[in-house]
Amino acid sequence: KGRNSLGHSERYIDACRKVVRFSELVQECCRERGKGNLSLDEIYDLYIAVDENLPLDVHLSMFIPLMRFHTNPEQRERWLYNALNFNIIGAYAQTELGHGSNVRGIETTATYHPPIYKDDDDGHFDIHSPTLSSLKWWPGGLGHTCTHAVVYAQLFIHGIPHGLHSFMVQLRCKETHKPLPGIECGDIGTKVGYNSMDNGYARFTHVKVPRKDMLAG
Repeated sequence: KGRNSLGHSERYIDACRKVVRFSELVQECCRERGKGNLSLDEIYDLYIAVDENLPLDVHLSMFIPLMRFHTNPEQRERWLYNALNFNIIGAYAQTELGHGSNVRGIETTATYHPPIYKDDDDGHFDIHSPTLSSLKWWPGGLGHTCTHAVVYAQLFIHGIPHGLHSFMVQLRCKETHKPLPGIECGDIGTKVGYNSMDNGYARFTHVKVPRKDMLAG
């Protein structure tokens, strides 16, 4: 059965098999070159040999660059190495069901809650999807693959809006890969093309995100 005759689910499963093999090849190259991880350019040199788009497309083209250029040193220490070694796989959660390229119209909210106790941490953000149209919709890899996402939301502090900001949000449990509490996500289904990619949706219901996980770049 030819690849072009496969349905969306079959194409995605086949692509996941290639993702696993690709990550193994990256690790083999790391060992051969005596490096802890390959650079993004080196990974792309390998990726161009793959004969179709994989659920890693957004991870490589958008998520890792965000980790490199829109984070502070402490955040890069926590996230970049793991992203380059596929210990985490990320999505870029900007577009919403009612808001595609209209970035200023994004409805997802991030409400800051300051620390309650003197010895508490720096407080946290409450990530929330207040309406049906605010569901994150279409991000590649969001359906099943990614473990984390950079989520774009309107920041509110003491009820005052401060515009659009980005936040690192862990979506799935690292042991079970099931969505974490307050997070509903899944595949949006078969498309006209690009069916090896699990374009997905996500709804957030008052998800707590540490202050240190707001991207600093």
